[in-house]
Amino acid sequence: MSVFEKIASIIFADGLERCNRLGLKIIAPRPVEQFLDIGCGNGSLTTTFASRAGARKIYGIEIDPGMLPRCEARGIRCSNIDLKEKWSFESDRFDLILSSQNIEHITNTRVYLEECHRCLKPGGQIIIMTENFASWANIFALIFGW
Repeated sequence: MSVFEKIASIIFADGLERCNRLGLKIIAPRPVEQFLDIGCGNGSLTTTFASRAGARKIYGIEIDPGMLPRCEARGIRCSNIDLKEKWSFESDRFDLILSSQNIEHITNTRVYLEECHRCLKPGGQIIIMTENFASWANIFALIFGW
């Protein structure tokens, strides 16, 4: 790993940590019966946010089917759903929806946001977090193909 790659990875990790800290701070203080994490990966961030929110039932969406057993081992009811299509959840279901570091990868943001809105209970909260694509760290990462 070159010096530039090492610096970029440190800056990227710091940016993710700052996003996560902010996201945890802005969770509204209200009862959360059902929580959904979009793009939940292995479920580690999902459980952190669900714990902070006091969520009773935890759901996740993950594109990588290999992650589903890891999520389920953490108590997350995880579904393999393509975010470009309508989701299999009923309307007005979730009190809190988390979307961390994935909206920048979505090619059809209209469907994505419509589904978020449809699945969110009236008065519910959605937290969408993403890195600043125009930051210098990300610009250099793109230039060097990282």
